Amino acid sequence: MRVPSEPTARRLVGIVVATGGVAGTYALDPAPTLAVFVGVSFGIGAWLTLRNYAIAPGLSDSGWRHGRWNGLAVGVTTAAALVGVQPLFDSIRGLTLPFLVIGVGFAAVQCGVASVLDTDATDTAD
Repeated sequence: MRVPSEPTARRLVGIVVATGGVAGTYALDPAPTLAVFVGVSFGIGAWLTLRNYAIAPGLSDSGWRHGRWNGLAVGVTTAAALVGVQPLFDSIRGLTLPFLVIGVGFAAVQCGVASVLDTDATDTAD
């Protein structure tokens, strides 16, 4: 049996997370486009998290200097989802739309980190 390479394994994790996000969101709220975008955003975020860690494993140990910006991104995204979006809807959509906002924020932060790492690195993990 062939063992998948690390880049393939990271992509596979992203696909599994995306599939779970689509299935879970669709089970809560049968809106196909919403479910797809929730799943895709979390899948991309998961894949890029693993990719970024493979390129710069010491980045997660950077302490307050770098961690505060990730904390700010997480705080603003979560507040936007739970305070800004959720109260606007009385139905189950009030639960699923915040997942979309949080997923897009998660993917956006990881895209930003990947962008910085790619400008600093000569070769990439994927």
